[in-house]
Amino acid sequence: YIEFGDGSIQTTASIAQGLGVVRRYINAYSNQDQLNLSTSAYNIMSFNVTDSHNGITIQSDASGNPTKITFEKTGAYLMIISVQVKKDDAGDDDVYFWVAKNGIDIADSNTLSTLSKNGDVDLVTVNFGLNVNAGDYLQWRWFSQDTNLYLHYDTATTINTVFLPATPSVILSIEESNSTYNSLQTVDISMMSSTSCKGCANVHSIPVLSIASGFHRTPSSL
Repeated sequence: YIEFGDGSIQTTASIAQGLGVVRRYINAYSNQDQLNLSTSAYNIMSFNVTDSHNGITIQSDASGNPTKITFEKTGAYLMIISVQVKKDDAGDDDVYFWVAKNGIDIADSNTLSTLSKNGDVDLVTVNFGLNVNAGDYLQWRWFSQDTNLYLHYDTATTINTVFLPATPSVILSIEESNSTYNSLQTVDISMMSSTSCKGCANVHSIPVLSIASGFHRTPSSL
């Protein structure tokens, strides 16, 4: 039980049980080359493989390509994308990457990479945090004036008896940065071990909760 300074006693408390939190996420990638089809129009990245997800899905666009990262729940999200870029000609060439939400470019979201020679490969990684509403979708756009520059998928290979797994052309990871408890349960705290706190004559503690993110919390209502 908990005995407060005014003499009142509380013997039950509501705490989160089960998985702890409901968290939306997705891990997806592309196991294909993605070509630069035009020097005067942007391309849209596609994600033809979804490894795992909850509350976020990859939907097809009007052309049937899996490009639309679609959210079921309003909230704040952290997005990480890694892109392997390759060029097959000489000279310096730039490539640009940015995000659009519901078909509209997001301000200040552009990233630039420069490749400098035939066969040059660059791995570009971008972290991006943003707020979305339920039903919103994101797309990653990219552009280069060199049609010999593309997003490159490396197949699995073996070098000197060492097996090297395939390298996706694009890897996407998104996780919700705010979350909610998925259930509440009222428990009897009258038999739990005692401790002390400022302002309480006798206190019996509630076990600390372990939640999916790895943090530990006690119920805020206590």
